[in-house]
This record gives sequence, C-alpha cells and structure tokens, in this order.
Amino acid sequence: GRFAWLARGSSLEVISTRDGSRKAACRFGSHSGHNNEDMVISSVTECHLEDGIRLAVGLKDLSGRSGSPGMVCVFNPWVSRVVRAIEIPYAVTAVECVRPDGGADAQPTLLSSDLKLLFGILAIGTEHGHTYLVDLRSDDPVEIFDEENPSMLEYLGPNTVHLAGARDRARNNGTHLAIELGGLFHKSGKFSYISEDSSVVKVFPSASTFVTVIKYIKEATCLVVGYNFGCFHIWDLETMSLVYSSQVDQYMSAVAHFAYQEPENDPRNCTYLWVARGPM
Repeated sequence: GRFAWLARGSSLEVISTRDGSRKAACRFGSHSGHNNEDMVISSVTECHLEDGIRLAVGLKDLSGRSGSPGMVCVFNPWVSRVVRAIEIPYAVTAVECVRPDGGADAQPTLLSSDLKLLFGILAIGTEHGHTYLVDLRSDDPVEIFDEENPSMLEYLGPNTVHLAGARDRARNNGTHLAIELGGLFHKSGKFSYISEDSSVVKVFPSASTFVTVIKYIKEATCLVVGYNFGCFHIWDLETMSLVYSSQVDQYMSAVAHFAYQEPENDPRNCTYLWVARGPM
C-alpha cells in the first residue's frame, strides 16, 4: 500500500512506503474528554475510497472505569484529521474494512441484499466477544461526527425490513446502523462459543473474552473472527450465517493473524486459510 503506520499508545504516525517520510500524525483522545494516557490504539485498517485512502482506527480506554466504551475514528491522512467518530459500547480490539463504498457505483459483490444497501461497512470486534457490522455512511455530504461529538450505534434486528428507510432514520437521529453477528452468543455475563449447527461448544465468562483479529475474505464473501481463547468463526456474509467453528482445545493460544491463500495450480481446487497464534 501507499501508507504504513506506527501506533504508540494514543498516537498514530502515518509513513509513506515510497520514501519513508511522515505524511500525517494524530493523538487520539485529545478532544474526547479522555486522558491521552488512558486511550490506546488497538487496531488500524485501510479503507480505499474514491477520493483517497482513509484509516479506520480502533480505540479502547485503559482507565479501568466500569462500562468505558470504545470508539472507531475514521482518519484522513491527507489532511491529518479525524473525519468521523463512532462510539462503540465496548472497548474496540479489532477493525476490518469489508466494503469502503456502496450504492449503484460500487463494485459488484456477493454480500447479502441488506449489506449492499450500506455505504461502507466496517467489521468491529470488541471486548466481551462482540462483532458488529457498521454502516460507515460514506455517502454523507458533510462530516458531522468527531471525537468531541461521536455518533452512536443503532442496532438492526435479524428480521429488519425496509433497510433504506432505517438508514434515513439513522441519518436523522445522528446514528450509524449496526448489525451484530452472533448476538445470541451473549447472555447473563457469559459468552457461548457456538458451532455452525447452533449447539453450544463451550461457555466463557464475557469479562475474559475478546475478539483478537478479524479478516474479510472478499473472494469467498466470508468474515473470519478470531478469539483470545484460540478458536475462530467463519461467517458467510451472503447468507449472514455462521458456516464454520474451529475446534476447542485446552492448550490453544489466542488467534493473532489470518492469511488467505488461493494457489494457482493446486489440483485439489481449493483455497487455504492460514491461522497464526500468539505465545501461550
């Protein structure tokens, strides 16, 4: 890509990959009422829009205050400024761009009919194991949300109809639409790790569970979500269904990275998902 970045605590520095020069910098939390020392950047991902690259930056609060929310900021490296801020109910641990744009001019995709109506989609993972698909509202004519005045999420139910009308209401309410994947996993302070046949494999305390990494595989229209207890889910974003749950093992470390491989001449006619784990 054109940019690389360095994150230290709440500070982000954007570097040109061509000559190593610094192109932009930002210290998050300065304008949000938080102490900079309490805010930390947990994840950064690129979103390629028509008018240039944006960086989606996930933030979490380390102050220890009960119920401290997280935030995702859309940062424009060309002007070194936050152009959109969305408050997330839990500390953000992973961010992935599923689709930067939307509408009739967007590239063809196999995403579900509901997701096709959204203008830009971010997949956001949090503490307590939540995963959200959030409408970026990249079709907004003006930028009205920053760290001082972040937007909130407005949740869509699994059977929501008239999504276009829901987007209009969200714009009028100053909110961003969100679809939670696996909302039924959470109950009474517990996170239930579910298999693709909807059976409960294992139950974890929500307070000790979090999403470690998210990867969108465009070629398969799938979202892969890794957890700190070593397992991962694969979601089909065409049918909005869970299609795979990895096996639980007692001695697995947290999932750290995913890589997708599509060999040119594999006689088995298949693709591969590589899973990297952190130290025990």
